[in-house]
This record gives sequence, C-alpha cells and structure tokens, in this order.
Amino acid sequence: MKRSKILAAVTCSILVGFMACGKAPTVCDGESLLSKAQLCPDRDSVGFGREFGSGTFIGVTAFENLALRNGGVETMKFTEVTVTGDAAFTFLASWDTDFSDKLIPTTDIIGAKSAFVEVRFKPTAAKEYNATLTIKSSAENTPNKVFEVSGCGVPTDGGTPPACYCAPATFQCTATTRCCSGTCKDGVCQ
Repeated sequence: MKRSKILAAVTCSILVGFMACGKAPTVCDGESLLSKAQLCPDRDSVGFGREFGSGTFIGVTAFENLALRNGGVETMKFTEVTVTGDAAFTFLASWDTDFSDKLIPTTDIIGAKSAFVEVRFKPTAAKEYNATLTIKSSAENTPNKVFEVSGCGVPTDGGTPPACYCAPATFQCTATTRCCSGTCKDGVCQ
C-alpha cells in the first residue's frame, strides 16, 4: 500500500510540474531536454542557395555549416557517418582531427551540446550536384538521419546557366535563360 501512495505522489508531482511550466517537453523544441539522446539538426538539407534558385560560380568554393545538437540529457553516440555523391562536396566535422583522410569519424555529443559539419562546395561545370550525409546514432528520435546536399554550378563567363539555376531580376537574358520570375522581356529578366 505504501508503494502505491508513493507512486501516486511522484506522479502528481510530475504532472503539477508540467502544468506549472505550461507544457510537456517535446523533441527538439529548444527549450527543454528529454532524458534520451535526441538528434536536433538546424535543418534537414544543405542547398547552397538552391532554395532561392541561386547557384555557385564554377571554380569558387562556397561554405555552409550544419549544426547537430543533442536535445537530450544522455550522451548521443554517432556510430557511423557516411558521405555519398558528387566529389564537388567536401565534408569537415568539428570533431575530426585528420581532414586529409576525407572520412568523418564517429563521435559522442554530450547532452545539450552541439557539433558541426562544414560542407564545402566547389563546382567544376554548369550543372546540378547532389550528395548525402548519413548519420547513424543512438538518438531516440532519428537513429538513421539522412541529409540531402545539393548545389548548382553557374558559369562565370555569362554562358547559359543550367536548369538548376534561375536568373534574378535585371539579369540580361535570352530565350534560353530561365528567369526566376519566369519572364524575359526586352533582354532582361523582369
């Protein structure tokens, strides 16, 4: 009988605590931590401006960072990190000490802390590029997380942009130019 009274008291205390705070903690909400490890990235894909119809000039190296936060109290263990896709992308992990091997080692991220993966993109031709970064971990919410990585190589000499790129307003255009607005009038994207 004593056990059930203690359990009831603990349950009531937890419920009162949640009500006092206004809501129960949720995965990756940024305001609270769950007990189990949670992979909370700052985004699900890296696009190098593709989301805006933009691109990267051929021969230029662009950089983006992917933040990987542990939204739990338990330590999150990365058991396997793999990269596949176009060689125009290079991945550098904040926990790596040997960048020359081009491999991303496994690691542990303690509760409420973050690690970062820097993605570099250097296109060599006017075309679309794609890769994936896959992280297998002890995260309760996503033990197998795949990040899509993409980029668009754009010519620097004013040549015809590839289909993955759209030219912004005031850009000089021809009948073959894809304007972001959809309209090329009098040789200029509107």
